[in-house]
Amino acid sequence: VEAQSVVRRNVRGRKGA
Repeated sequence: VEAQSVVRRNVRGRKGA
């Protein structure tokens, strides 16, 4: 899936780090 893309685009939404 787009794990890297999603995390990079939603850094504050997904991981929040």
